[in-house]
Amino acid sequence: MFVACTQENTQSLGNEHDPINVLVIVSDDQRADSIFGTSSGQVDTPNLDDLASQGMSLTRAYCMGSFSGAVCAPSRAMLISGKGLHKFHQKPYQPEYSGTLMPQAFKEAGYETFGTGKWHNGKEWFNRSFTQGDKIFFGGMGPHNGLKLRPYDPKGDYPESETFIENGFSSEVFADATIDFLKQKNRKKPFFAWLSFTAPHDPRTPPPDWEVEASTVELPPNFLPEHPFDNGELIIRDESLAKVPRQKEEVRQHLADYHGMISHMDAQIGRVLEALEESEDAENTLVVFVSDHGLAIGSHGLLGKQNLYEHSMRSPLIVKGPGVLKGKQSNSLAYIHDIVPTVMEMAGLNSLPLTNPRDGKSLVPILRGKSKNHRTHIFTAYRRAQRALTEDRFKLIEYGKSGEIQLFDLHDDAHEKYNLANEASFKERKRTMLEKLREVDRNAKMPDLMRRPNIVFIYSDDHAASAVSSYSKTLIRTPNIDRLADQGIRFTNAFCTNALCGPARAVVLTGQHSHINGFRDNRNTFDPTRQTFPKLLQDSGYQTAVIGKWHLKSEPQGFDFWEVMPGQGHYYKPDFKTPEGTVSRAGYNTDIVVDRAFEWLENGRDQRKPFMLMCQFKAPHREWMPSPQEVGLLDEIQIPEPSTLFDNGLGLGTAAKEQKMTISNHLWWEYDLKVPLEDGEEATGPDRWARGREKRMTPEELDAWHTAYQPRNQQLKESGLRKRAEEGNLQAQKELVQWKYQRYIKDYLRCIKGIDRNVGRLLDKIDELELSGNTIVIYSSDQGFFLGEHGWYDKRFMYEPSLQVPLLVRWPGVTGAGVNRNELVQNLDFAPTFLDLAGLEIPEWMQGQSIVPILKGHGMPSWRKSIYYEYFGEPTHNVAAHYGVRTKRWKLIHYPELQEWELFDLENDPDEINSIYGKPELEDLETELKVELNELRKQYEVVD
Repeated sequence: MFVACTQENTQSLGNEHDPINVLVIVSDDQRADSIFGTSSGQVDTPNLDDLASQGMSLTRAYCMGSFSGAVCAPSRAMLISGKGLHKFHQKPYQPEYSGTLMPQAFKEAGYETFGTGKWHNGKEWFNRSFTQGDKIFFGGMGPHNGLKLRPYDPKGDYPESETFIENGFSSEVFADATIDFLKQKNRKKPFFAWLSFTAPHDPRTPPPDWEVEASTVELPPNFLPEHPFDNGELIIRDESLAKVPRQKEEVRQHLADYHGMISHMDAQIGRVLEALEESEDAENTLVVFVSDHGLAIGSHGLLGKQNLYEHSMRSPLIVKGPGVLKGKQSNSLAYIHDIVPTVMEMAGLNSLPLTNPRDGKSLVPILRGKSKNHRTHIFTAYRRAQRALTEDRFKLIEYGKSGEIQLFDLHDDAHEKYNLANEASFKERKRTMLEKLREVDRNAKMPDLMRRPNIVFIYSDDHAASAVSSYSKTLIRTPNIDRLADQGIRFTNAFCTNALCGPARAVVLTGQHSHINGFRDNRNTFDPTRQTFPKLLQDSGYQTAVIGKWHLKSEPQGFDFWEVMPGQGHYYKPDFKTPEGTVSRAGYNTDIVVDRAFEWLENGRDQRKPFMLMCQFKAPHREWMPSPQEVGLLDEIQIPEPSTLFDNGLGLGTAAKEQKMTISNHLWWEYDLKVPLEDGEEATGPDRWARGREKRMTPEELDAWHTAYQPRNQQLKESGLRKRAEEGNLQAQKELVQWKYQRYIKDYLRCIKGIDRNVGRLLDKIDELELSGNTIVIYSSDQGFFLGEHGWYDKRFMYEPSLQVPLLVRWPGVTGAGVNRNELVQNLDFAPTFLDLAGLEIPEWMQGQSIVPILKGHGMPSWRKSIYYEYFGEPTHNVAAHYGVRTKRWKLIHYPELQEWELFDLENDPDEINSIYGKPELEDLETELKVELNELRKQYEVVD
């Protein structure tokens, strides 16, 4: 209802030369219907009701959304700056926005500015904004009794040593601080005060005198036991605060506690407003009450605010002060950050540069009754999972993961219970609103809705995590692979389940351990009739492709395009199997794999569909042949030796002593070390194949090869080192091992430099094709590799160099940048993750877990605490079969044929030099780990 601005229904504008004061009160997670609407009768808020009677209530004010599960942070950044979500879709906790903030503008205008309570946007912003403060909480949430607070620090350092705990409930503490300010402020200066509560955010623990009897609370009209489909954010902390399906009694208790906290906060607001009256500044003070957003708390089967329904994005907004209509409501569409230019205009300050359509827009014409209309529509966004467009009457929500669309008539269905999207009579309304929503989303200058993302899976062979510079800078720099870490997530505890090429790939395809999927070692053939994640993606409409190393013997199934190497493949002029037959391609393997990926991305796929591309390198697998571009690198430097290069294995078991994978004795001179056999020497073992590989090279490639190796080989020959070592000279034997290590490790690292160069090419091509915004890129390896640790090369063992794999994931707009996560993840988790990314149900027979919640930044308290590994043994390298369990600190390995155990404390012995199994003082630990190991074997259906 709108009426003319008259003496009876407006507050006095006061003397235009007297600057007004401003008091902004912010609540946390408070639904608009706790004050406005039919449900507000359940919540006792006499002081906010009184404030509304003296000012104007804006009943359709919205938070614009969030790209973080902590919706509070970007919402408050918008409230403080007036800028839209496009400015805060990254780093809302420490915003990089350098423009003038609302309280900062008042500070620069000579106001006394004061802040207390929750501040979720960094210390730098706080001190830019306020000349003083008290009882400041830098954070998102915490206990309401015993909250860690800070005093105001003029330097802006806020050292941890100054943290204190104030007795009393948080709402009372923050109200007290504001009241003290109002009593002690400089009477000669106007003021700007910011009072920000942590209530009614959980933990929902109202003071005893304010508890509400749950049996008296009505469930919301749109209560559901669970959400009807996956909205892309069902696995998050907020949603885990109550059982699913939701139990009515439990939700009633949540609501009762929520209502109690709101009523208690309302009482504190009343105390602050009373102190304002007593200060004689009330008549000349603009009071704004707003919440950062709402909360589901039982509506639609949800508990949190990570959705775009009215209950979660609509906030209470009340404005009272000079020139504002009294006791009126406006149902004009608004953003809550519209208060920034509104307050600035009413105070007569110069407006801030708010030029984007989603930036704040002054509400003064509405507040003064000069206009009935404010915004034609509201655009809201949650991560890259949900988008919504709200017009005067209708609201449309689109979900990226499930592809669901909802259309609601808010006039007739305020609680969004009836989805009209599939009703024939609303077909045109749905079409036009969806078209408009997508146009707005495209133009919003932030990551748009991810409608079933593309997946690029880059998989190398035998790439140790220690040879990626985002993990360790000791050996190599990998700037392009590091781009994924810098722009996404690095997993520090990623592991394989069975450190062999073929078995690892079968695990990736099936999400099952080797003993279940049937591919235990490289002698097996993968069963092409098995269900795999590529088949499921293909059935759901994805374009699927695999290019490069396959190593599963049977032909690929579930791929629209495939071009794979038979067996291990060749580094130069490799052969590729295709549906049409085998072809040979001139050039270097890693380069060719990426070239073929380019061809498919540009010309081979159906560009109307999402795609999944598996780009799988042979490198850096033995025999470590670098490309012509990299073959001459690293010649003039010495690669650091591992501390265990000359480890005699005294602290390890029989398996470690009987293996045949030492650098000293088991590398072949010509095949592995690129040193041609002398005249008269007989080629045996793999050396018999060495000369054949040169026949695959062009003259130019062969020239680069000889230019790189011949001078160093000649130096070795002239030194007589080999001869002296063969004659038993111990020093020469040590130096020869060191020479072999340098040749081996440099060739290995040169192969990785070729991978890194091609990862850069692939990332650049994804950018060039404008696919980056909706493409997830994953880099990993089938297993790790020994880079001289224990004097070894190869893999197979459950020791860390072989067990750990690099895992880097870039998901624009979702993962954040430069994030490290230490959850225990495995290649077992890739298949369920890919299905989850595509919005598909994960089959029960898959044994891995989706890491999508981790990619979204969620805390994962219920994630696995241990991993299971099993190597089944095969003749190559004489490594005994074994299985084991690894936790974040401990590793227990069992060699059943040898009847031996090994135990390692990874915290105190990260290099696994000494097994501590059998020590009497560790008996309880061994028992505990054996129980855990047996539980894992039971869980994964291992048959003894």
